[in-house]
Amino acid sequence: MQFFYLALIGGVSIFSLIVVLLILFGKNRRYLNALLSLGISGIIWYVIIYLLSASGYIRFFPDLFNKGLPFYYLIGPCFYLYMRGMIYPKYASFRKQDLWHLLVAVPAVCSVMPYCLLDDAAQQFVVDQIAKDRNYSFSGAKYIVGAWHWFAWPLTALVYTVIQFYLVKDASQTANLNNRDTKWMYKITVICGVIFGTLLTLNIAVLFDRTSASMILGSSNMVLFLCWCFLILGGVFFSNPSFIYADTIGVGENIARFDFGEIEEVKNEVVPKREEEIRSIPDLSLVNRLENFLEQSQLYLEAGLTLSKLSVAAAIPSYKLSEMLNNHYQKNFNAYINVWRIKYIVHRLEAGDHKFLTLEALANEAGFTSRNSFFTAFKKEMGLSPSAYIAAIKPALA
Repeated sequence: MQFFYLALIGGVSIFSLIVVLLILFGKNRRYLNALLSLGISGIIWYVIIYLLSASGYIRFFPDLFNKGLPFYYLIGPCFYLYMRGMIYPKYASFRKQDLWHLLVAVPAVCSVMPYCLLDDAAQQFVVDQIAKDRNYSFSGAKYIVGAWHWFAWPLTALVYTVIQFYLVKDASQTANLNNRDTKWMYKITVICGVIFGTLLTLNIAVLFDRTSASMILGSSNMVLFLCWCFLILGGVFFSNPSFIYADTIGVGENIARFDFGEIEEVKNEVVPKREEEIRSIPDLSLVNRLENFLEQSQLYLEAGLTLSKLSVAAAIPSYKLSEMLNNHYQKNFNAYINVWRIKYIVHRLEAGDHKFLTLEALANEAGFTSRNSFFTAFKKEMGLSPSAYIAAIKPALA
C-alpha cells in the first residue's frame, strides 16, 4: 500500500480520536466543541471518500458518495467560529447571527440532491462508473456535482482561514493570550491555510486536465504533501491539549480532571521536573477579575451555573478559566462554585437567618439543587455538618 494511503488512514484515526475526546470531555463547551467536531468531521469525510474513490471501493458505499459536499463547505466557517469563541467569551455560545456563516453550504445541498433522490440501482450505477474510471467524477455527468464545486469549496475555506489568521493576530495583541496559546492558534491556522491552498491548486490542475485526473490525484507530489500536512495538523491539535480538553469531566463533588500534566507527573514522580513541566504562574489579574466579579454579581447563586456561562459573564475565555481553576485553586468548576455558595450560607447562618429559614431553603437560595450535595459540600468546606456548625455558633448569636 502506498505511503499516502497509510498516512490518510492514520490521519483519519487521529482526527476521529479528537472528535471522541471533544464529545467526552467538552461538556462545559458544547457549542464550540460541536463546531470543531463538525469541521473535523468534514475533513474526515473528504479523506474517506478520496480513499474509497482512489481504491475503487466506493462501489460498495453508494450511500456515502456525493453527499458530503455540504460538510466540506462548513470546514472553514466552523474552524473560524470555534477560534473566535475560544478567544472571545461572548461568542462562546450559539448566536443566531452565526447561522449566516452556514449558508455557504446551501448551493452544495442543492447540487447533491439529484443524486440523493436516485433509487438504489441508479446510485449503484454512478459509483460503478467511478470505480472503473476516476475521471468520471469530473465528467459533468447529470448526477455528479458540478466541477466548479471543487474550486469553490477550498477557496471558501481558504478565505475563512485568512480571516481567522487576522482574528488570531488581533487577539494576540488585545485579548491577553499567552504565547503558547497564540502559537497553537497560529499553527492550526497556517497549516489549514496550506492544506486548503494546496487542495485548491490540486483541484484546478485536475479541472484543466481531466484526462489525467487519476494520475494527478493518485501519485502527484501535491497529494503526498497534503498527506504530510494532514498528519501534522492532527499532531498539532494534541500539542496544546489543555486548550481543547481542559474542562472537567462529569458533574458532582468528586470530578476527575483531564490533566496531561498529572499523567506526566506520575510517570516521572522520582525524576526532578524540568522547567517546562512546572505549572505556569497564574495570571493574577484574571484571578482578581474572577473573584471581584463573583463578589459583586453573586452569579454563583444561580442553580445549574456552568463554566461556559461564567466564562461569558466574566469575560474570561473558558480555557483560561478552566486552567485557572485547575492550577491556581486546585479545584474543578463545581467544587470552586460550591466554595462561594458555602461562604454565602455561612454568612447567612452567622446573621441568624436560620431562625427564619430552613437549611433547605438557604441551600436552594445559594444555588444547590439537592439536600445531599449541600450537606456534602458544607462538611467538606467547613469540617462540620450544617446543624453542628449552627450549634457551634449559637453562643456567639445569643
